[in-house]
Amino acid sequence: MAVRKLFPPKVICGAEINAIVDKQELYGNGSMFAHVRLETGAVVDWHVHNGEVEYYYILKGVGVYTDEDGTEYTVSAGDVCTITPDHGHAIRNQEAETLEFIALVVYSH
Repeated sequence: MAVRKLFPPKVICGAEINAIVDKQELYGNGSMFAHVRLETGAVVDWHVHNGEVEYYYILKGVGVYTDEDGTEYTVSAGDVCTITPDHGHAIRNQEAETLEFIALVVYSH
């Protein structure tokens, strides 16, 4: 199918995850390509992607991204966060405006 609507969103710990394509549509190359929305106070908790690389492309809002070593970065529209294989990270929204970003997880083979 060439055109379809987005899948119904999933809400995990306050993060609204809207899959742009599902895992099958990534043809064995990754596990997620999604538009993520974090309302004020919402967080994507610390986690690790074993054997995967994740990219965040910030579309809107301001967030706090925590890197593998615990360093915190203020991120905003136009920023790209790269999470290398087997490293942890988190992101949260402390601002009044919704934080929106694209998340892409690909296998590091």
